[in-house]
Amino acid sequence: MQQTIMCPKCGTQNPANKKICSTCKSELANLLATTATFIKAPEKLGEGPQIELDNKLHEGERAVLLVKKGPILGQRLRLKEGETLIGRDPKSDIFLNDITVSRRHAKITLKNSEAFAKDLGSLNGTYLNSNRFKESKLSNQDELQIGKFLLVYICE
Repeated sequence: MQQTIMCPKCGTQNPANKKICSTCKSELANLLATTATFIKAPEKLGEGPQIELDNKLHEGERAVLLVKKGPILGQRLRLKEGETLIGRDPKSDIFLNDITVSRRHAKITLKNSEAFAKDLGSLNGTYLNSNRFKESKLSNQDELQIGKFLLVYICE
């Protein structure tokens, strides 16, 4: 399988040996050697492609993150009791494969009927309802931005 690298500007997958994005012509050089790219804090979280999200819990789900924006638009990311690690490390509980996401970016802790999100010292930060934070309690329908991903928290 050929390795690819995602363009940090437009999200196009390019062969890992390319230096220029095939779609937007942005420079890709040295992206394989870096661990993160600085991005501007989100101003309008709703920008980009939009789809209608199924924001109801399905059978067997206690809490989920719905991907409202990002390369995996529309996916449901199930949260488990205890800690759920989110990051670019393939060993993460929720793997977000994008250069704007740190290897160990954030975690969500579900305990009883409460959920807490915590930034794990990520380079680009984690945003809750457009505000950068270190640790916060989550409420139903909160929007969590991690890199290029906008995730909507849905709970019981």
